[in-house]
Amino acid sequence: MVVFRANLNAESQGRLQVTRLYESADDGVKDMFSFLIARDTMHQNQWMTAIEELEQHRCRSFYVPKEKYDSEPQPMGQIPALNPAPSYVHNTPPMRVREENQPACCIGL
Repeated sequence: MVVFRANLNAESQGRLQVTRLYESADDGVKDMFSFLIARDTMHQNQWMTAIEELEQHRCRSFYVPKEKYDSEPQPMGQIPALNPAPSYVHNTPPMRVREENQPACCIGL
């Protein structure tokens, strides 16, 4: 059911985006956009119908994992040692290393 609802949401978002493009498009491409809007509407209606059918058969609409919930998960990998980005990336000046007790807002002051 979660996947069905995600697909319904994806179709809705796609339809919304194409509708916005349709409103700002020239007459030459409006035919293609109207086809895409109709197709997304049809797919959206299919997902809604499938969800309604499953709910009528009392299908659960949420996922319940079989394993227990871990309220304090532990990381499974090592702490990565990341080098600073090269100076040519985004033309960003090198950042000074923050002292232990210095707040982040005061770096470089």
